[in-house]
Amino acid sequence: MAKRGVVSSVISTLFLALFSAPTLALDFTVNTESDSIDVTPGDGICADAGGSCSLRAAVIEANASAGNDVIQLPAGIYSYSIPNSAGNEDLALSGDLDIVDTLSINGAGAAETTIHAAQTDRVFQVLPAVSLSLSDVKIAGGQGTDFGGGVLNQGKLVLNRVHIDTNRSLQGGGGISCAKDSVLIGKYVVISNNV
Repeated sequence: MAKRGVVSSVISTLFLALFSAPTLALDFTVNTESDSIDVTPGDGICADAGGSCSLRAAVIEANASAGNDVIQLPAGIYSYSIPNSAGNEDLALSGDLDIVDTLSINGAGAAETTIHAAQTDRVFQVLPAVSLSLSDVKIAGGQGTDFGGGVLNQGKLVLNRVHIDTNRSLQGGGGISCAKDSVLIGKYVVISNNV
């Protein structure tokens, strides 16, 4: 009798392993410096109303798709133009780019790729239990009304060859503010001119 239970359990496990859809990571390449939203979050396609893939649209799409997604960010200046008009919304629709699912953003070098919030809000907010990895980018122009002008980290933030410059916050952490129990890992990071 115990053998039948074990066999049944093994068969169930094999069935689930063979026929369950795996969570696939998505890879987006940004092709416009414009600040625009994704028109159909969750469809796996980064596309604004004109069919372009902006940084904001890629983040919105990555947030809507489970998995360790990756955004490739070519050389350029990616300035925010959608002000934070909704208060503390955490969907990346306006103001800062809210990270609600594990994400990596890879630039072309901190001297070549700049993410600039244009004082519309902070640059990034990493929500609890989420990881954001930034490589080869400059984070600038953030304006936090509370904590974290460049990045408000409430989860895990991994920085590799990143320059955090000219951000400000009214309550602290002009460059980066880390909440209690958050994790910050950095390699070759320059933090300068933040207030």
